[in-house]
Amino acid sequence: CTSQKIPVTNVPDYCLIEVAEHALAQVLSLGRKIAFYHYETQSGRYQLQSGPTLRRMEGQTLGIIGLGNIGRKLASKALGLGLKVVAYSRSRQDPMADVEFVELDELLQRSDYVSLHIPATPDTRHLMNAARLAKMKPTAYLINTARGGIVDEDALYAALTSGKIAGAGVDVFAQEPPRPDHPLFKLDNVITAPHVAGVTREALNLVGCVSAPVILGVLGALVWGLRRRKPEPTYEPPEIEIETFQTTGVVPSLNAIETAFFMGDSAKTITLIVMALERRGVVNIVNRVPLQLEVLQPNAPMNAYERA
Repeated sequence: CTSQKIPVTNVPDYCLIEVAEHALAQVLSLGRKIAFYHYETQSGRYQLQSGPTLRRMEGQTLGIIGLGNIGRKLASKALGLGLKVVAYSRSRQDPMADVEFVELDELLQRSDYVSLHIPATPDTRHLMNAARLAKMKPTAYLINTARGGIVDEDALYAALTSGKIAGAGVDVFAQEPPRPDHPLFKLDNVITAPHVAGVTREALNLVGCVSAPVILGVLGALVWGLRRRKPEPTYEPPEIEIETFQTTGVVPSLNAIETAFFMGDSAKTITLIVMALERRGVVNIVNRVPLQLEVLQPNAPMNAYERA
């Protein structure tokens, strides 16, 4: 993007609370066998003896791999429930009260629940492989609300079906959406979700409100600043298609774009931006067809983005 002079922004802290809450919900659901007893009851088997004896959550050990912003929020919530918390962090910066830093192997060996909160990088790809899964207790659970590639899914399936670990909570997959016949979907000791951990009304409103002024600032610089000069004579504007709307008397000004943006009219906003770029020779509109908006957060309802 830098070499192509494409500005990139992000909102890195918009769903910290949500992901921590979801990870804790997975811990509680797995530990208390919520999904198992739900399906047992709905299947007509209304009896306590249908499942294993449960353990008290208080006093069990939660291992957090990655004590960053989300990991710290999860640790705080877990401590409030009486769980013991150990953590692995390469930097070991900013120690937390009542959270013990340990090496990764020790964390895997001691924890009743292991929750992943690290980014997907070449170094973390398949961090949880067969060898590391084998270090976990046979009664332990793995929770992944981070990124799918961090876990070797074939190794996870093998560990779950061979009894090397007790279960898993999976919110993210290496390939999204996963194929309908994914092996993990066939196991009753796995709780899955469609990458939904970070999606709440509050989080979506926050990301919209934080990103809106950034987007407008970037667009203002692009359309009325950086693009004020004429393109080079050898520049060939890319041909694009946009949605039509009533444009009689409408000038693609920054004020018009701001108004459309904050009124939640996504199609008009993008159309005005493209019109402004066309007037400066940056793009060439060749066809006007219904616009299909691509939202990078696939699980978020479009109207939430439009409100924001």
